[in-house]
Amino acid sequence: MSSPNSQLTAYYRPVFWPENPAVDEQTARALLNAVIVCEMDGVIVLDGQLRVVLFNHAAEIIFGCAAADVLGGTIDRFVPQSALGRHREVMRQLAERPSVCRRPDGGRLITGLRANGEPFPLEASFSHASADGQHVFTVFVRDATERREHERAIEESVH
Repeated sequence: MSSPNSQLTAYYRPVFWPENPAVDEQTARALLNAVIVCEMDGVIVLDGQLRVVLFNHAAEIIFGCAAADVLGGTIDRFVPQSALGRHREVMRQLAERPSVCRRPDGGRLITGLRANGEPFPLEASFSHASADGQHVFTVFVRDATERREHERAIEESVH
């Protein structure tokens, strides 16, 4: 069985370099890794069983835990119990489409949980793609704590 990173590279390689057979798997993996590692938003990649196969450094900072503690598990630990059913429904709906990107709740802020259980506002978008029967889900997250505080300060100054 191939590793999750090999599966990701195998999927993304034809997406990014469809006409360039000179880009081998090692080069494709290095380029993809460079993009994801340097991304300022949290990037979480899930396999077809919704297990975490990639958790970038920004996600570690946002959620307050190391990637090693998350890899192989689910992201349910970062979803409040009250929203878990909705989260699972969103993922199910994504899996039914061949390729899609979606922002839950129409782009409004949603609530996430840090590793210590602290709730916080976040922006999230989800994408799903499949190739050769392999499903890949990507979650992009951004801590919106400062945004929410700024919005509240503006509201308070107006009233």
